[in-house]
Amino acid sequence: MSEITITGIATKQMSQPDDSGDIYYAIKATVQNNSGRPLEVNISIQAVDEDDFELTDVSLSSEIAADETKTITDKTFMPHSDYVQIAKWQIKSVSTYDV
Repeated sequence: MSEITITGIATKQMSQPDDSGDIYYAIKATVQNNSGRPLEVNISIQAVDEDDFELTDVSLSSEIAADETKTITDKTFMPHSDYVQIAKWQIKSVSTYDV
């Protein structure tokens, strides 16, 4: 079994486009620590278009207690014209550190 399991990646548009065409959006991922010890978890999640080209990436991080499941969230912005092209969000990289 892997040290962590990541599920439930989701985003939500939080604003209408501003004068420069940017929007704020929230992103979240549910992370389960399977290691039996507390970990600092760093996840890079990428948004790709229908041809699997990266449009942006977002980093999420948090301390997660042993055997705990936690939802990690962040809020950031990007051009609305890019946001509407996102076909899926996927894990780009994961690193964990003992705390």
